[in-house]
Amino acid sequence: MHVTHRSSFHRSVTLLTAIALPLSMAGCGVDTEALLPISAACDGVGVPEAAEYDPTVPNPPAVAIYKEESTATVDNGYLGTGPEQAASLDMAQVVVCIYPGASEVVETCRYTGTRLTKIERLQQSANVTVVSAKTGQPLGADSFSAEARNCPDTISYRQGSEPEDQVYDAEGKLRSAIADWVPGAIASAQPMDSAAIKDQLDKNIASIGSSGGSVSTAGGSNSAGGDTSAAPPSGPSGNLEAQCEALDAATDTEFGDGYGAKLSAESGTVYMNEGDSDIRVAVRLGLKGMKRNLDEIGEAIAAAKGANLQEPELVQLREEFLAGLTTMEGHLKRFQALSQAAEPHSEARPPVRDPLTSIAEEMAALSRTIEQQHEALRAKGKQIFSRCLELT
Repeated sequence: MHVTHRSSFHRSVTLLTAIALPLSMAGCGVDTEALLPISAACDGVGVPEAAEYDPTVPNPPAVAIYKEESTATVDNGYLGTGPEQAASLDMAQVVVCIYPGASEVVETCRYTGTRLTKIERLQQSANVTVVSAKTGQPLGADSFSAEARNCPDTISYRQGSEPEDQVYDAEGKLRSAIADWVPGAIASAQPMDSAAIKDQLDKNIASIGSSGGSVSTAGGSNSAGGDTSAAPPSGPSGNLEAQCEALDAATDTEFGDGYGAKLSAESGTVYMNEGDSDIRVAVRLGLKGMKRNLDEIGEAIAAAKGANLQEPELVQLREEFLAGLTTMEGHLKRFQALSQAAEPHSEARPPVRDPLTSIAEEMAALSRTIEQQHEALRAKGKQIFSRCLELT
């Protein structure tokens, strides 16, 4: 069953995101409850038991604290691939403090079918500060914003059931952006003025939201006074868990396994036995869907290339995933070209059917090829997931 909405096609990749929670929350066997007192450093209160911050240590032991209202939790998944995770209070030199902002609905997509339903897309933000564990002294800060993936043109549900309202969040994007920033922020950390940091973050959090939905930093201050929105420093990505998290983040994009491209091709294929209006709608959906899919597959390719990996097997899996994305990109470009060729004939009144026939035949074959490539990407995602579980 399908419920229709005029936008673009996407589906979140739940297969690989499942790996992120165990890795970030488990903390490599760290007793997170014993580390909770270190959250006082986020409030500017030093923790005497903590270690002195040593700026000469490349990757000082750190703890990440997620603070929401009066609740604090240890979530070392935000540390990224650089800092060592402190196993105890007396090891910790640095604390990364994450303060989530309010979620805002940026779009409500309404669908018509057996009943009216909707998807709400959220924009989410966070302030992040890096502080000395022993003194609470600020060492760096920035603000982040991310917008949830786009609404699909159609939503599917099983026969006999009804579609449910959904909320698309941006938590995965926000987490990845912060985790990418943290290693560089710690590496360049220097004591800073608390009032100046607060003022800068207040300005940042008020200004983010105009980034067009992409993950962004608001250009907050760091110890070097530079641009914290720059790419994180290159170098070894650390242990296997961190590398798997990096690979997971790279594959968990809006394009994902290409399911949205599969749906776009299905809806954009011209069938000559349909009515004139159906032909026009199919061509328009092909033009719209493929443009957005091509934008997103470009982002997916960039994310995969940017994953900081050193384990040869993970590098090979990444290269195979990239090859699949590149193959899919070629199919999408061809489908887009066919839609462009069909547009003037489909928009004529009535449509000029003779030249559309050969285009429609190639579209149908290409749609099946895109579906097969979606399955190949999905299989590669399963392989990455399984192998990372074995390695970690």
